[in-house]
Amino acid sequence: MLSKKIVILCIVILMVLSLAAGCSNGTGNPNNNPNDADSPNSKPQDQDTQKTELNYPKKPIEILVPWNAGGSSDTMARLLGELAPKYLDTTFNVVNRGGASGTVGTTEFLAKKADGYSLLSSAVAVFAAQPYLRDTKYQFDNFKPVVGLTDELVFMFTSKKTGFNSIEDLKNSGKSIKFGFSGPGSVTHLSQKALLDQAGINNQAVPFDGTGPAVTAVLGNHIDIAAAHPMDIIAYVKSGDIVLLGLFSNERSSNENFKDVPTFKELGYDIQFSVWKFIMAPKDTPDEIIAYLYEGFSNMMKDQKMLDFCGKSGTKIDVLSPQQLAEKMNKDIETYGELLQKVGLRKK
Repeated sequence: MLSKKIVILCIVILMVLSLAAGCSNGTGNPNNNPNDADSPNSKPQDQDTQKTELNYPKKPIEILVPWNAGGSSDTMARLLGELAPKYLDTTFNVVNRGGASGTVGTTEFLAKKADGYSLLSSAVAVFAAQPYLRDTKYQFDNFKPVVGLTDELVFMFTSKKTGFNSIEDLKNSGKSIKFGFSGPGSVTHLSQKALLDQAGINNQAVPFDGTGPAVTAVLGNHIDIAAAHPMDIIAYVKSGDIVLLGLFSNERSSNENFKDVPTFKELGYDIQFSVWKFIMAPKDTPDEIIAYLYEGFSNMMKDQKMLDFCGKSGTKIDVLSPQQLAEKMNKDIETYGELLQKVGLRKK
C-alpha cells in the first residue's frame, strides 16, 4: 500500500516539473511569441479585451467628411479607412457632405445616433470660426471629442505664370490681389486676409467650395494667389508649376520639399496659422466606446504606412486625447473670435 502511494506521488511530481518546463521555454504563453505582441504595428491585446467587453464594433463605421472628395481631409479619412480593420476590427464608409465651409455636413451630423457607428472628420475652423460668421445650428459642445490627428501647415502660393516671387512683388504690382480659399472663415481665408491687410496690399476675396478648386484657379491664372496645405500642393511644388510665397508658421517646415520656404514671421509679419484636424462623435456616445476609438486611432497614427504618408506629404502628426482636444479647441474659439472681430468678419 505504501509503495503504491509513493508511485502516485512520483507521478504528480513529474507532472508539476513538466508544466514548469513548458512555461519556462515559452510554449505555455502565446504572448512570448516575438512576432506577436512585440511587433510595432500589432494591435494591443487590451484593445481586444475592450472589444469583447463592449461587444463593439459589430458593423462598419461611417466617417462623415464635411468637404468634397479630393482634399486633404478626405485623403486622410480614406487612409484611416485602410488601417481601420487592423486597429479597430471594422471598416470605414467615408461619406462626403461638402458645402458652406464644412457647416452643411456638420449640421447633418447632429442627427446621427450616439452608438459609435457615426464619426465626424473635422478641422478647427468649423467650430472656432464658422459659428462667428453665420447662424450655425451647432456649437463645439454639441459633439464629443474622440482624438486629434494632425496639425497641417498653411502655405501661400501663386502660379509661376504670374511672375510673382514674393510679398514685395504683390505690393509693387499696383493691382488688387485676388486670393482664393476653401470657403469663408476657413483658415486659408483668414490667414491670407490678415497678411494682405497687414502688408497694406489691396485685395479681393474669392471663395471656393474646397481647396482643390482654389488650387486649380491659381494654376489657370484665374486668381493671383491662394493658401493650402502641403498635401494639396506638393505635386505642383515638385513640378515647378507653383511658387511658394511664404508659410504661416513660427518655424520653417522640416520637409525636404518645403524647408527653404520662409515663414511670414521671418518676413516681418507676425501672423501664425495652421489647420489641426480631429475626429468627433455624437455627444451622448458612451465613454467606453470613445476610449476604444481613441486607442485605435492613436495606434493608426503610429502605423508605418501613416508615418510614410505624412512624411512624404509634409503633414505633422499631432495625436490629442479627448481632453486635450477640448482644451485646445476652447482656446482657439476665443482666439478666432477676437481675430474675426479685428478683421471685420464677425457677424453682428
